[in-house]
Amino acid sequence: MKYNDECQLIVNQNSKRNKNINEEYTKIIDYNQAKKPIYKVLILISFIFFIIIFIFIFSKIKMMLTSPNIILNEPNSKFLSSTNQTLINELNKIIISLEERPIIPSLNNKKISANNNPKISAIIPIYNNAEKIKLTIYSIQKQNLSDIEIIIIDDNSEDNSVQLIEQIQQEDPRIKLLKNKNNKGILYTRSIGTLNSKGKYIFSINSGDIFINDIFHICEEEAELNNIDILEFSGYNYSISNQTVSSIPNQLFVKYLKNGKIILQPELSNFMYKNKNESNIYEMIDELIWGKCIKNNIYKKAIDMLNFVIYTEKLFFYESQIINFGLFKVANSFKFINIIGIIHMHNIKLTTDKNQYIHDNIKYITSLFKITQNSKEVEIAIYEFENSLSLLTNELNEDNKNLIWNLFKEISKSKFISEDKKQELETKLKIILK
Repeated sequence: MKYNDECQLIVNQNSKRNKNINEEYTKIIDYNQAKKPIYKVLILISFIFFIIIFIFIFSKIKMMLTSPNIILNEPNSKFLSSTNQTLINELNKIIISLEERPIIPSLNNKKISANNNPKISAIIPIYNNAEKIKLTIYSIQKQNLSDIEIIIIDDNSEDNSVQLIEQIQQEDPRIKLLKNKNNKGILYTRSIGTLNSKGKYIFSINSGDIFINDIFHICEEEAELNNIDILEFSGYNYSISNQTVSSIPNQLFVKYLKNGKIILQPELSNFMYKNKNESNIYEMIDELIWGKCIKNNIYKKAIDMLNFVIYTEKLFFYESQIINFGLFKVANSFKFINIIGIIHMHNIKLTTDKNQYIHDNIKYITSLFKITQNSKEVEIAIYEFENSLSLLTNELNEDNKNLIWNLFKEISKSKFISEDKKQELETKLKIILK
């Protein structure tokens, strides 16, 4: 009987345990069933969130690609952010405000007179740019520094540029107009303007450039304070077509030494190039003449050093690089200030004459070689010569074939070129010119 009682007790205990397990299991099932709607809501919210993000990104990309004011025509161009779009609008307002000014501005009712010893000479070569030159002149007149001269050199224009400048000149005696009897090209034309200048500092300007932020006064003050030969400032680069802004303004360059350190010789001599590694591979880092405030005597020294190309060649390309390289050779000091002072109107040079481009490229390398041939720096010219071989085609005219072969013969005489490199270049050249 006792046995049966114990069995019954065990059975009852097992029943209670099973009942408890069933109750716990039921609770788990109920809890999981209660959680299902929450999971569904979270999944739905996540899905909606990702859809919203996708639509937002897609709409932004579509807007940037379809905007009528933007073309992505430069290698370093990036999609615009809303900040950049705001910037475009602001710069357009500046351009529009200048365009709406009368042809002869009031100059803020100031009495303007010419000065035989101006602080700044603005040098502007012009060829068939009547509509663009107005914006440049107006932006210069708007600068607070009035002790300037504006030297405009007409390269035998065929439009009404000269008549327009003469009209503005009647109200602003600071404007001097020089005229080439024949079309000479921009390197010669800009040099003639500089040689006829009297200002202590030169701003080398393209027709259509627009100056902002009182940059003339800022540069003159900074250059005087630190005795700087070449002072560079930042700006925005526009590609223009039919007198409308059509590309993204990029703050030019990730500038060398943003901290404003003054660069002196001999480091300055190779400032256009920096040595990337021990195998003498160079990379150009500063090749543009615009966006600089340059001491007049330094600019004239560079012109004198480059007279062999300035007065003998009519160049359409590489003008900026040629004069810039000369400037860094003769200057004693350079400084960059991180201030935006210019909207540079970049005219995309389109040509179907590849021989003209190659001709100018060879003349540029020839200039590098003549300047550096007696020093180890001639490696820069050799490097550029090797790069130029990629431009050459079987369609080269005889003049260019002779030019590049004669340049090679001069380079091969340098004591700084190895026999292996000489043989390598000659082999490549013979294949191209065959």
